[in-house]
Amino acid sequence: MNCLDVEASEIDYIHIKFKCPICRTKYKKNGEPYARSKPVVHLHGSNGNLSNRVEHRTAHCGWNNKDRINIIPFNIHITKNTKRPFNYISENEGSSEPELELLINH
Repeated sequence: MNCLDVEASEIDYIHIKFKCPICRTKYKKNGEPYARSKPVVHLHGSNGNLSNRVEHRTAHCGWNNKDRINIIPFNIHITKNTKRPFNYISENEGSSEPELELLINH
């Protein structure tokens, strides 16, 4: 099955955020996006896991459309470029328990 590969822009203990390559913020009456419209940011659950990985998720795009057959799933890549909470320490930089680091630092 074909999947759309996207890079997560941000992740926290609740959500993964990414800019959708399909959805735009504003559309014309004929259904075409305006030239200056921006990509819509979609949210999916992060399962409290902030590590680098690839998540496979069903797209939210098109649920309001009649053509639901063509909904393509996403491969959401969480990489070193993905923004994380300011006090997150990856397994490579220190403790493997980010929650423990949060308690120690406060």
